[in-house]
Amino acid sequence: MPTHSRNASNSVSPALPGAQPDLIEAVNASSEPLSVQRLAAELDVAEAELKAARLKYQYIQAREQAEQEAHYGSAGV
Repeated sequence: MPTHSRNASNSVSPALPGAQPDLIEAVNASSEPLSVQRLAAELDVAEAELKAARLKYQYIQAREQAEQEAHYGSAGV
């Protein structure tokens, strides 16, 4: 469970171990409501997960193709 600390504006913010200070500062300095920032962060996460999944899929396709070419030769593909 995160502990809480007071920031310069005297508002309560959670102290998250390992959180990047620039991200914390960006959230605290934003004029957007937290609910909007949360939705934007969820979208960022989904996009990052999709990108990682696509890269994994492309790697698997390339590896399968390389194995097929090694097994059958490039003329058999």
